[in-house]
Amino acid sequence: MNREKLDIDGFNVRFGDADFWFYWIRFSGVKKLLHQGEKEVAPGFCHSHTAFEIHIITEESASFQIEKKRAVQGVSENRTLYTGTVPCEKGRKMLKEDSFIRKNLFILILLTVTGILITVTGILFRQAFLRILPLYISLFVMLLNSRVSRFGPLVGGINSLLYAVVYLHYGLYASAAYAVLVSCPFQIVTFIRWSKHPYENSTVFRRMTWKQRGLTALAFAAAWLIVCAVLQKLSSNYMLLDTTTSLLGVLISLLTIFAYVEYTVLSIPSILVSICLYATMMRDSPEQITYLVYTLYAGICTLRAFFSARALYKKQCAAKATKE
Repeated sequence: MNREKLDIDGFNVRFGDADFWFYWIRFSGVKKLLHQGEKEVAPGFCHSHTAFEIHIITEESASFQIEKKRAVQGVSENRTLYTGTVPCEKGRKMLKEDSFIRKNLFILILLTVTGILITVTGILFRQAFLRILPLYISLFVMLLNSRVSRFGPLVGGINSLLYAVVYLHYGLYASAAYAVLVSCPFQIVTFIRWSKHPYENSTVFRRMTWKQRGLTALAFAAAWLIVCAVLQKLSSNYMLLDTTTSLLGVLISLLTIFAYVEYTVLSIPSILVSICLYATMMRDSPEQITYLVYTLYAGICTLRAFFSARALYKKQCAAKATKE
């Protein structure tokens, strides 16, 4: 005797059969599926167990159809058990509860390890707590930035004022001026502008035209030559690296304000120059290893931001194309 059971309870779909049928689940608009609440599975898959549970997690309304199939003496037999729609509000709530740790596990471990290394190197080189305080705050800023969150610039703008004090101590006048006059106000403005055009926790991105890219490259080259000439007369320390990382920071800040996705591309060479800067400074000031450790962490976050921004931009383009 065949015995079938199908219970639909919000997002939990439970079904079983005394016979050994293969169950086929088709979904559309689904973020992910969890088998038994643990193992993630593809939107379409087969299962031969007599009873199991599927948790459907979605950002928007999702339609799904459950079929069971079997072949008897070479003849296939299909039955549609259920067709339904999953509401979106409960899906969003489940996503927030379930996905944050899963998505950020690697970066959270990296953040913890980096924080420990900053503390250890700070103690070894007897650095004042005020001097490394901005680094602790920056760990969380870069965590937000790796997800291209619009709240990253808000926290980062405030933290820039603390960085200015550190830069002045080491004679990095260009970096100090950048922190106070550019980084802080630019990041606050970025947060305000991104909040006016929100998209999930981020903003609506756009791309530069080739003409804009060309003019931007020319303006950057001219500004670099002028600043180098000025700082050479002031006998600024580490002039080339300091100027390059500062001007790249200005350009990236401008592109970020206007939500040009290219800012994540330029952030990669910028972080590489910063790594070279701190590695060079270690010859005269070994305690710079503390900042080098943070910069390596920031480099990983920058790469994650690059891929996150690209994925988000493609998603926005696809949504725009669908509406048109």
